[in-house]
Amino acid sequence: MSSALLAAAVLVAPTSPEAFLQVLCDTAGKSGGDLYWSRTAAAEVSPAMSSRDSIASFFSGARDLSVDPGNPVLLETDQATYSYRVSFPDALWSWTDPEGRVHRARGSTVVVSSRALFRWVSLPPLQGSVSVGPKDRILAGLMMTVLTLLLGAFALWWAKRRWGTSPGD
Repeated sequence: MSSALLAAAVLVAPTSPEAFLQVLCDTAGKSGGDLYWSRTAAAEVSPAMSSRDSIASFFSGARDLSVDPGNPVLLETDQATYSYRVSFPDALWSWTDPEGRVHRARGSTVVVSSRALFRWVSLPPLQGSVSVGPKDRILAGLMMTVLTLLLGAFALWWAKRRWGTSPGD
């Protein structure tokens, strides 16, 4: 984990939702970028989408991430907490994969601001690209192994009971 990148991103705090999206692009694929993206996810974002593993998985196949946010649309404000939610309905995200192909995702990008801190709610590049991280794969493999062993033990017990030798043999 690179605390220098995280500290730099915090010290150079974005002053607008557009600047925040640019900081996300600038930290993408860099050391500590997955941590920054994970920590700046809003509380309402699903844990699968905001986990460091999912974000790092996306970064492994994405280079040169950029965004053209387009025109913002103010969705809601809360004057009591000095917060607001803004959407960029036609945001265009672009990145290059390891083979050099350019990918684009257009869609609603939603950012919330509370107490001058920005958080992302919806990012089109992450939608559909969320995958199972290495920790989850190991756990799933372990569970499948245990399930296979239990099924095998049950099959042996059933076969012995069905076709096993009688007590008199």
